This record gives sequence, C-alpha cells and structure tokens, in this order.
Amino acid sequence: MKRWATADWHLGEERMGIMGRPFPDGRACVEAMVANHNAAVAPSDDVFVLGDVLYQKADPKVWLPEVARFNGRKVLVRGNHDRGLSDDDLAPYFAEIVEDGDGFDLDADGIQCFCTHYPTRGVGHVFNLVGHIHGAWKVQLNMLNVGVDAHH
Repeated sequence: MKRWATADWHLGEERMGIMGRPFPDGRACVEAMVANHNAAVAPSDDVFVLGDVLYQKADPKVWLPEVARFNGRKVLVRGNHDRGLSDDDLAPYFAEIVEDGDGFDLDADGIQCFCTHYPTRGVGHVFNLVGHIHGAWKVQLNMLNVGVDAHH
C-alpha cells in the first residue's frame, strides 16, 4: 500500500483557461485526471485530497459521483470550494473528512508532515503538504503544494 497526496481537483470546473488546464471542458479534464490518477494509484492505496474536490458552482449530483472513479481509500481535508457540501454528501466517497481550516499529522516514511488545504495554516516545526494555490508555486521553504495544477 502506498500513500498519496493531491489537491484542487475542482471537478465540474469549466474555466479551463483560468485554471491553466489544457482541456476543452470539465468532462475532458476529469477523464484525464481519472486516467492519470488510476495509472499510479492502486485501489488499496491511501489518497489524501487536500481540499477543493469539486468546483463550488458545480452540480454535486453530477460531479460528486466522479470521486468514486478515482482509486484509493480517500481522506478529504475540506477546502474553500467544499463548503457547500455536507458530511452526508461526502461520506459515500471519503473514508474520513477533516473540517475546513484543519489538517492532520502524517508520518511520510519518517518525515513528519502536516496536511492542510491552506498554506497559511501550515506549521513551522514540520514539513507541510498543502493545496489551495493551484499552480502558483510547487515548493516554499517547508511546504510542498500537492495540487494537480502544480504536478499535472
């Protein structure tokens, strides 16, 4: 079993130009994301989704079921785009749900990490895995942006 971290899927997003995503629409984007994800992630792996699983204006009845297509046992750390979804909405797709603004500690092969959506919520005494800032940067001091826009 492996453990993976990702963020900022924005399923249902249609603003590909603003997002810097090379797809004609949200459906093509999701198809590529699922294919890329499943090529690396096994069904038994842990996947930490550090916020913004759906675009805030996307129809959850259409786009939330897409989460089930991504391999792995998924843990969601809520981000700002996840605020309109209840725990009941998310529970069929995520083994655990962490509140918006919170995070959790993770031992990543001996490296102590804190996982959160917002870089501003990172902590100074360990390495931080974050999202929220899309492709603005990949690495800052003690932080790694795990967002799909930074790592394709």
